[in-house]
Amino acid sequence: MEVTDPVCGMTLDRDRAAATVERDGWLHFFCSDECHRLFEAQPDRFVGRTPKTKNSSADSERAKRDDHV
Repeated sequence: MEVTDPVCGMTLDRDRAAATVERDGWLHFFCSDECHRLFEAQPDRFVGRTPKTKNSSADSERAKRDDHV
């Protein structure tokens, strides 16, 4: 499944993410440790800013956790 890094906007396969973080029941995926670090420093700055992409949910920068579906 393709997801979008909420920091840089890069599309990546969720299974190849360099890092993930859970926030409000959602997993966010990152292309690099640097993007993960930037997100952790200011998460509200990045949540909800990534545009929709092909094969993504309405919230393309995150994917609902399997146990919340």
